[in-house]
Amino acid sequence: MKQASREAMVALRSLFDELGYQQLYPLLTRGHLFAPDARHAGELAATFGPDVAPMLELFALGRPVQRSSLGGVLGDVVASLASARLVEEAGGQVTTADWVAVPALGGVLLTGVPPTYATRASIGASAYLGPDSVEFASTLPSATGKRVLDLGTGCGIQGLLAMRGAREAVLSDIETRSLELAQLNQSLNAVDHPVAYVRSDCYDSLAGEQFDLVVSLPPYVPEVAGSATRSTVAAGPDGLAVVRRILRGLGEHLSPGGRLIARCQLLCDDDGPLLARELDDLAPGLERKFVLRDWHPLQPYVVELSKRLAAHGSGLSPSELVIAYSDSLRAFGATGVCSGLIDVRRPADDSPARREVRIVTDGSRVRGDVIPREGDGLELTHDESALRASMPGSAAVILEGPTAALLSAVDGTRTIAELVTKAWGTHPAAARQDLVDQAIARLNQLALVNLVQL
Repeated sequence: MKQASREAMVALRSLFDELGYQQLYPLLTRGHLFAPDARHAGELAATFGPDVAPMLELFALGRPVQRSSLGGVLGDVVASLASARLVEEAGGQVTTADWVAVPALGGVLLTGVPPTYATRASIGASAYLGPDSVEFASTLPSATGKRVLDLGTGCGIQGLLAMRGAREAVLSDIETRSLELAQLNQSLNAVDHPVAYVRSDCYDSLAGEQFDLVVSLPPYVPEVAGSATRSTVAAGPDGLAVVRRILRGLGEHLSPGGRLIARCQLLCDDDGPLLARELDDLAPGLERKFVLRDWHPLQPYVVELSKRLAAHGSGLSPSELVIAYSDSLRAFGATGVCSGLIDVRRPADDSPARREVRIVTDGSRVRGDVIPREGDGLELTHDESALRASMPGSAAVILEGPTAALLSAVDGTRTIAELVTKAWGTHPAAARQDLVDQAIARLNQLALVNLVQL
């Protein structure tokens, strides 16, 4: 990285510390990542003051500001960024052009911005660093003393902020721009563990390299013709193309005792993730398990995905996308999607890996049309942060989203149809029976997915 860029990042870090950028950003976004308040600049100035408002306009909202409004320390920092070609000046205005600065994990990250982000009347599109990236990075295990590969690093949140103390962190990505942003973020956050950058399509440029820990949040959005899914999120017709590549080449890149943790979204049928039945072929000789966070029925997921793609440039309407996706995903046998972690380990010695993952189910959950509040040993417990469900002989499972809503509505009086409405809202009659069928299957499956190794 050029010296001018390093100096610009040091100056930007000092500015953020002095003006409290990390504290101001949640006030601007109302607590939601990538949902900045798109109020008029005059209102921002009245709320945050004339010295701070231009900083937020420029770095948080990604909007151009008048060069004449940037005085004092902010003006000096913008001049430093301009000399490093990290901001553009034209017609008396300054703009970052293609990045915003987002606080995360105790630091601040520059992250790429979709073309629509800075021009929409109501700003709210997700940039390349999404809430799932922040959550994933915040739950990763300690990297102290380990050689780590951040596969598909993006702006570098995992390899830079979550891997502190690593013996070395290798950040790889197929996109040159992502690696450039990650290098800037290394300087911006004064990362002190050794970091290397490799442009690579999966493992193509990593031949012979082995790691103690591999982390990845790979693309996982399914594609259909006309969906115009961005390359940063697209993963083939079933959304599994990239994670298959990661698993298929993993064995030779894990040190003995090494581990992969990947977060992704997985198509499911009534027995669980479709990927589970491929693991023998994809990851032979490795121990593996899923940790599934939540399950969503297929139809609401397809509707929401179609709305988002239509809003971000698809040539098809939402209704056309719903039909295309429903036909495509059901052809794979999918009845829903689940999100969670894939956790794969290489045995530390020559002992054989435990063979596969199986899903614990209970077929006696649903009796007739009314679901008992508790029965067959099902226990639901609430605390301040989560709903947990457990059964005798199984670990407690944390439930979120529609799954939690479904079980929270179970009180011994509601019918399955009423539970569906409570959990997932009102849908057309054609989709309603499908949701009811999926709810029955879900409740019959421990209403939860609890995974154990044989």
